[in-house]
Amino acid sequence: MSQFRVRSGFVVRALLVLIIVPTALYGFLLILQAYSAWQATRTLDRLEALRLGDPAADFDRAVRSCRAEFGTRTLTAGAYRFDWIYSKLWNLAPPLSEGLYDALDLGGLHYWRLNAADTVQDGRIADLSVGLMDVGRGETFGAQWRIASTIPERCLRRFQNKNTSTCVSPFAINNNPGGEGYQFFLTDQSSERDLNSRIVNRSCLFPLHSCRSISEFLPRASGLIQEQNVSISHD
Repeated sequence: MSQFRVRSGFVVRALLVLIIVPTALYGFLLILQAYSAWQATRTLDRLEALRLGDPAADFDRAVRSCRAEFGTRTLTAGAYRFDWIYSKLWNLAPPLSEGLYDALDLGGLHYWRLNAADTVQDGRIADLSVGLMDVGRGETFGAQWRIASTIPERCLRRFQNKNTSTCVSPFAINNNPGGEGYQFFLTDQSSERDLNSRIVNRSCLFPLHSCRSISEFLPRASGLIQEQNVSISHD
């Protein structure tokens, strides 16, 4: 009887460990994911408020939650910040690593990444670039925008009026899962509506919520996109 009780106690403790440890880990990642989305929201708010000619220190303050990486500032979804663990796991057992990513996504902890960079002249912002990739429901969505004194020629080719102050262009995303995004080229002459077109739906970054379409991801972009004859697909 005592041996049976010992075995039963061991089984109970093992079951508790199998339940408590994954639950605690998921709770930790859920909090980290939500906190990173809050950081991204504040960072995007600050970046969108910047204009050409603003002090370079304003950019540094805007991206203080980001880390420096390859000449840019980056902010990654909280559950995906343990790159070295995932890399080691991938080298040891790729199927297990893929299963972990699938489990995170199934648990509402989807991947996203924010990048930002600036060019400075005489202590002032002369060029500002921001990009955001977000894995939605079965598709990846992207938004890239740049504010500079001029618009690249490659985006102006379809316009008869080469003096346009804003240009938007679609791009394909070849990640897994694939998807689409829009790139906004803006100047200091861009209208408030054009500037607002780049604004991403912040709720798409939070855990347990993923965007279903590019129009949900970029809810203010449809007017500018239709005006420039670039259709939104996957609505």
